[in-house]
Amino acid sequence: MAIDKVTGKRQKLVKTEIEKKEEKRKKALPKFDTKYEEELIKQLFEEDQKKQDIDNFENMIPEYSGPFVHHERPGEEWDVPITEEIQYFDPELSYELTGYRPINMTKGLDFDPTPFCEMANIYNSTGRYTNFPE
Repeated sequence: MAIDKVTGKRQKLVKTEIEKKEEKRKKALPKFDTKYEEELIKQLFEEDQKKQDIDNFENMIPEYSGPFVHHERPGEEWDVPITEEIQYFDPELSYELTGYRPINMTKGLDFDPTPFCEMANIYNSTGRYTNFPE
């Protein structure tokens, strides 16, 4: 709505087809400025750099091809003692340096369940959990 300068009345503005098309074109096109383009380019380069860093890291890790010097020592507490140099990591062995112990079907946690079974043993022997009268 616009006010006519001569009559002072409100008039509805009628747009030509060219003006309508121009408005639609302006609304449809995204507004790019140099700052947005620079940020987009920077973001794309950072993503590409991250991918390259990951590829480079994977290529840097050498595969161990030397002799396997560590082995299980059944009579001892640790398979790899602190005095021995660790050339590779074997998840099946225990390491004194780090305190690592494998957990599998034959080897488990160093866990003593006797304190947790104390109450069950008292109940089994006396029929009650405590020595206090009911």
